[in-house]
Amino acid sequence: MFGGCVCIPSEDDRRNDLAKAINTLDVNWALLTPTVAQLLVPSTVANLEVLVLAGEQVISTEWTRWQSRVQTINGYGPTECCIFCTAFPCSQGFRSGTIGKSIASVSWVVDPENHDRLAPRGAIGELLVEGPILARGYLNDAEKTSAAFVDDPAWLLRGGGGHAGRHGRMYKTGDLVHYDADGNLVYVGRKDGQVKVRGQRVELGEIEHQLHECMPTVTQMAVEVISPAGEQDKAMVAAFLQLDDEARDALLLAGQKTEDDDSPAQVVFPAEADKKLADRLPSYMMPEVYFAVTRLPMTTSGKTDRRRLREIGASFSAQQLAELRTQRQGPKRQPRTETERTLRQLWARVLNIKAETIGMDDSFFRLGGDSIAAMKLVGEARRAEVQLSVAGIFRNPKLVDLAGVDNKQGHIIAEDIPAFSLLGEAVEATQVREEVAASCSVDASVVEDIYPCSPLQEGLISLTSKRAGDYIMQSVLELRADVDEDGFRAAWERVVMSSAVLRTQIVQHSKLGLLQAVVAEGIRWTEAEDLEEYLEKDKSVSMALGDPLTRYALVKEAKEEKRWMVWTIHHALYDGWSLPRITGAVARAYAEGVVEQQPGFHAFVKYLAQQGPEASTRYWQGALDDCQATPFPPLPPAVQQPVADAMMDYQCPPLPKEPSDTTTSTLVRAAWAIVAGRHTNSDDVVFGATVTGRNAPVAGIEAMVGPTIATVPVRVRVRGEQSVPAFLEELQQQATEMIPFEQTGLQRIANRLVNNQCINNLT
Repeated sequence: MFGGCVCIPSEDDRRNDLAKAINTLDVNWALLTPTVAQLLVPSTVANLEVLVLAGEQVISTEWTRWQSRVQTINGYGPTECCIFCTAFPCSQGFRSGTIGKSIASVSWVVDPENHDRLAPRGAIGELLVEGPILARGYLNDAEKTSAAFVDDPAWLLRGGGGHAGRHGRMYKTGDLVHYDADGNLVYVGRKDGQVKVRGQRVELGEIEHQLHECMPTVTQMAVEVISPAGEQDKAMVAAFLQLDDEARDALLLAGQKTEDDDSPAQVVFPAEADKKLADRLPSYMMPEVYFAVTRLPMTTSGKTDRRRLREIGASFSAQQLAELRTQRQGPKRQPRTETERTLRQLWARVLNIKAETIGMDDSFFRLGGDSIAAMKLVGEARRAEVQLSVAGIFRNPKLVDLAGVDNKQGHIIAEDIPAFSLLGEAVEATQVREEVAASCSVDASVVEDIYPCSPLQEGLISLTSKRAGDYIMQSVLELRADVDEDGFRAAWERVVMSSAVLRTQIVQHSKLGLLQAVVAEGIRWTEAEDLEEYLEKDKSVSMALGDPLTRYALVKEAKEEKRWMVWTIHHALYDGWSLPRITGAVARAYAEGVVEQQPGFHAFVKYLAQQGPEASTRYWQGALDDCQATPFPPLPPAVQQPVADAMMDYQCPPLPKEPSDTTTSTLVRAAWAIVAGRHTNSDDVVFGATVTGRNAPVAGIEAMVGPTIATVPVRVRVRGEQSVPAFLEELQQQATEMIPFEQTGLQRIANRLVNNQCINNLT
């Protein structure tokens, strides 16, 4: 643009009649903030040809409102980079945050923590701007200038991709962006002030866009993160609504106004819009409070005055907001039957919340529950003589629904299981006992029980036989100087004698296959004087069929005056859930001399034996039928069998607990399915997932020591037209339906589904 006349409206026209000023001055090109543009009706400024929206994030509804009448451009540019340094003039495909491509400058996206490292394409990073539009610096502030303007980043000097290295000066915007599929920059937020609620980054522009879609009658709105009075560390998403007369009257008629007419804002609850919004946004982005304001505050530059919004939010205490929200939403339905009251008390105990805050329509998962809490709830319910199952909780997360179902289905009452009974009535137990004792090199009299191995145990033992040392853990515990050695040994011995699985050996029977035998023998302690030497020697000792699958040693190095216990155990006897229960039991036995009887692993084995192969075969055939998934990552053509020769350890930061019916496991599966689908260019994805196995309806399984984990094939169809809530609900329902068939085992599934390539890719 050149040759134009710059038109500046008077202060009175700018505030009160901007459309009149635009028409009087015959303006055909305007640069406005989105907040100011919302005050205009496109049809009232007929001469306007080009509208540049800049200074604030543009939401899709505002873009759509203008694009049919004028050429709309989204401009972005910090003050340090002239007027704007990127522009998005596209008339279609706009999404909130899209700021387009560079103008009179070069844009770079770097690691937010290190500007000497470029961010991968598509990854979120800090935007750096290079070019003649940069300011020389900040007046009389050399320190601030050197921090914001950087010379010669390492990657620029180095060059790459056919471009020679060179020098350059850049401005660090502090804004986080990423590239979309079309090469446009998309604004995400500020590096130094990312909006986060309980650890989750919240995109305010996206919330505003979706809220506009759900509340078209609202003339202007803004979403901001507020901190209630006196609780600066407690952040919540708040929506500020400038309501037109009709909408305000409707709320007044509904009795949703606060009693304080002098307040700068009134807490309201637009129930219908909130319900629609819940189908569009993840739970952590949902507004926790809605404020009605007569007029949205603005700064002198025409932008939404967000500082003032935060001040309005801070004028209410957290207690006030909670009480007002409850008043707007109405009282919670109270339990009426004894079952409902009992379940509410159990929920309160497991979730550690007050029972009176739980209503009949509340969801166990939205109140903070997860799969582990569901297992604890089943255990608490059993002690209260209420029959529940984990699958039942997942299918009926609301209190009213859970109380109304027949929870006897799929639940197993704790029962005594006679020794050797799991071998079957047709088996001569005495003879098998003699044969198993010989394989274990013990007297038959010390063999307490014999039962089949689980599919997992069979697989782990088989893998160890192929590669000695695999799936064997050495755990080294250093003993403090004040630990009494005799008492420590005694504590371990009491725990081992009370837990049958820690005295189990696995043998191969000629007719019955792999069996596990519980041997009534205590610990055989080994003593050593050099830790490293013992560890190497211990690794060379086999854990084959018929061998003990646990070893115990005390290492005392006189020179260092240190003592260690080395505990060696095969994975066929434990899983990650079991370990803290074993060590915790030893700690209690040492400190208090008390050992609680552990639920026997044979109860889990009996549950597995009762799972008919026909039902599991039908389930997996249906789940994997006509599977078209591509292996990910694909193997090179020359590789037939992959061999792990390297390891990468990445610890995911804890995911924040949000009020949601979706479990963390479901979220992770969904994310991985989307990633794998993108990389394989397929909407049919199959991957292996490890489950705890603790969802099985077995009495005491939440406290059971033994390996209940299983690996299952998870098939996900990623359909682009499906909403996120529907996608997550489908995955969670799939996981619930899979519970009875989790323990089938990949190898058995592959054997039963002979021609299914998807399962063959996993095995």
